[in-house]
Amino acid sequence: MHIEKYISYLQNEKRYSPHTVKSYHKDLADCEAFVKNTFDISIADPTIKHTHIRSWVVALTGEGMVARSVNRKISSLNGFYKFLRQRGLIENSPMKKVSLLKAPQRLPSFFSEDDLQAAKMPIHAKDTIFTITRDHLIINLFYHTGMRKSELINLKLADVDKSRGEIKVLGKGNKERLIPISPDLIVAVENYLAEKAKHFEKLTDPFLLVSNTGLKLDPKTVYNIVKKHVQVLPSSDKKSPHVLRHSFATHLLNNGADINAIKELLGHSSLAATQVYTHNSIDRLVSIYKSAHPRSSGSEEKDQK
Repeated sequence: MHIEKYISYLQNEKRYSPHTVKSYHKDLADCEAFVKNTFDISIADPTIKHTHIRSWVVALTGEGMVARSVNRKISSLNGFYKFLRQRGLIENSPMKKVSLLKAPQRLPSFFSEDDLQAAKMPIHAKDTIFTITRDHLIINLFYHTGMRKSELINLKLADVDKSRGEIKVLGKGNKERLIPISPDLIVAVENYLAEKAKHFEKLTDPFLLVSNTGLKLDPKTVYNIVKKHVQVLPSSDKKSPHVLRHSFATHLLNNGADINAIKELLGHSSLAATQVYTHNSIDRLVSIYKSAHPRSSGSEEKDQK
C-alpha cells in the first residue's frame, strides 16, 4: 500500500518519466519480495532494519549484479524511506547504515570534434527533403545544445526563440532551462520549418519535431535517426543520442568553458554529475603533453626516430 502511494507521488507530484517510475517500482517490488520471503516482513514495516536491506544487497551482488545497478536500487530505497519519514509513517530510515557500493567510474563516450565537423549525413533512397532537413536538425540540436532525448522529443514550436537565440527546455523534475543557440542552428530550424510547412498542409501539432506522418516523435525513432547518421563516425563505439550530449559537454570543456556553466546547460542538479567530463579533458591534456613536451616520453620517442 505504501509502495503504491510512493509511486503515485512520483507520477503525480514529482512528474517523473514513465520509464523512471517503472524502474523505481520494480526496485521496491524486488526488495519487498526478498524481505517478505526471507524475513516475513514488509519493507514499509516500522520495524524494518538495515540488516534486512543489507541482506538483499548481498544477495544481489551474489547473483552477479554490478555495483552501478545495485546502487540504483539503493537510491530507489533511499527515496522511498525519505517519503515515509516525511509523512510520519516511519520514525527512522533503515538506509542510514546502508552504504552505496564502490563502482568503477565509467567515462562517457564522445565523438571527436574533427569527426563531427567532417561528417556528412548519409542520404537514403526513401529520404525526402523533409526527413533530411528534420534529421539534420535533430543531430544539430543534440550536439549544439546537449539536451536529452526526452527533452528534444517534447520541444514545442513556442520553445524556440529565434530573435533571442535561445531554446527553452523542460528537463527532469519539470525544471526549465534556457540554452543559447547559434545562428547556424537557427538557420537549420528555419530550413526544417519551411519543409515541414510544405510537407504538411494542415498541421496543428504543437511539437517542433514530428514523424513522417506528422505525429510526435517516439524515443525509438529518434534513436534510430541518430544511429543512422553517426554510424560512420569512428571515434566512439556507441552511436546513441546521449553520445552527442557527451560530445557537447566534452568539447565545451576542452575549449575552456566553465564547468558550472556546463552544469547549467546540461540541466544537472549537482556538479558531481558534470565533473565526469573533466576526466576526458585530462586525457586530452595528457595526450597533448606527451606529443608536445620535450621531456615527455612521447617526445623522446619521436626524437629517437
